[in-house]
Amino acid sequence: MDEAHETIRGLEKMLTDQAAQVERTAEVMQQRHAHTHLWTGRSGEPLTGGQIADHLTATARLLQRNGWTPNRNTEPIRVIDTTPADAAEGVYTHTVAPRRHSLNSALWDVAHGPGDLDTYTSACTILGLVLCARTGAETADHVAWERKRDRRVEEVFVLLDTAVAFARRYGPRKPA
Repeated sequence: MDEAHETIRGLEKMLTDQAAQVERTAEVMQQRHAHTHLWTGRSGEPLTGGQIADHLTATARLLQRNGWTPNRNTEPIRVIDTTPADAAEGVYTHTVAPRRHSLNSALWDVAHGPGDLDTYTSACTILGLVLCARTGAETADHVAWERKRDRRVEEVFVLLDTAVAFARRYGPRKPA
């Protein structure tokens, strides 16, 4: 029973921390007047918070499915998959494992699938705002952040979850 209690406490703390982080991100956005361009894509067309949150959610799903790496080298892994009997006859089967993604490469791949360049750009801006709110820094870049030594995948997912919550809460419901 104590283990279940600790798990519940941990989840409550995580949700409380995330809610505080979302509020702090909104304050940072207001201070920097980021709201004037955050909800407008590079194309000049308006975006909803839901569109950006969907891009971030798809990014998290891609990272969950294929794995995360902080490195830029995210080429597919080629594996020789053969039996000893086939190998004795010179028959080799090559398979390609899905490539692992850095946070930015996953964001970019989603931009060429369910998202677009507008949602990619705004998602990256939101990630930077969340990091500024978290660290108190004037600027922050998600690419530099994820490549810090000893960065853990759990931290990447917390960042994405917080950015999703922020976009859904503070983003426009309908395009302007």
